[in-house]
Amino acid sequence: MADGEQHGKLADADGEPTKCHVEGNPAQCSSRLVYSTDDKGKEILVLDTANGSMPYMGSNTVVMMEWEKEYMQALVQALRVETSSNVLEIGWGCGYSANAIQAHKPQQHVIIECSDDVLQRAVPWAARQSGARMVQGFWQDVLASQDKLSNVKFDRVFFDDFPLPAADGAASSAAAAPDSALTESTPARSRWCDFVEACLPHMAEGGIITGYMARPVDLEVAGVDVQISTCAVHVPDNCPYFPYDQACVALITVRPAAQVHAVARKKRKLHNLVQQSLGLLDE
Repeated sequence: MADGEQHGKLADADGEPTKCHVEGNPAQCSSRLVYSTDDKGKEILVLDTANGSMPYMGSNTVVMMEWEKEYMQALVQALRVETSSNVLEIGWGCGYSANAIQAHKPQQHVIIECSDDVLQRAVPWAARQSGARMVQGFWQDVLASQDKLSNVKFDRVFFDDFPLPAADGAASSAAAAPDSALTESTPARSRWCDFVEACLPHMAEGGIITGYMARPVDLEVAGVDVQISTCAVHVPDNCPYFPYDQACVALITVRPAAQVHAVARKKRKLHNLVQQSLGLLDE
């Protein structure tokens, strides 16, 4: 896309078609995701660190393999996408989850993607789908913006990113480390918590979030209910990043505002009772 030609629909902050390029400092975005094949001839998505300049703290550079397709489909089934749904998806990858979502013909399907090479494949794909559009950038930047998502309230969200540093330092590879703990340095707080908190202002009451989760995560985020189950996955022996035969299916549901306020009142009341018992508050 170096010549600026357009293939399909790539939307900018105002929803207008734009060129396929990653915003921000080109030097910070020079390490990219590229499509390749593994030793069994299967397509994989990898992080190209050899031709990039930005630091990567992990040892694994394989982002996605074909075995994930079945897992992505199971996650989308649990998400219960309907024709009336407004869906937000983070990361197009190999298109496994995006195709599963599109099978339900949602009213709107917005996908945030930061990689040039992935966008070159995803943009023409989006042009052929119902209600789909691509928004380029890092989810940290897009969700922090007041206008990049056109004030849409999403009721279904699918989250599957990879630890790429964001433009202008919005995110670091450590802050976005995979939950499978296969990087050399993994923070105590999961990126899932950061994502849910950033996503909540863009969600409708009763909305549901799911996505790639290797092991259970302690999601202590106000305003949501969390259910985590597991499903069987069939991982080939040449996969360098997933040593398990089970993966998590997380369903994170946004509580109604009235319920959130009621819980907050109960917590304040309990706090005051504790303080009174300790003689720290006046009777």
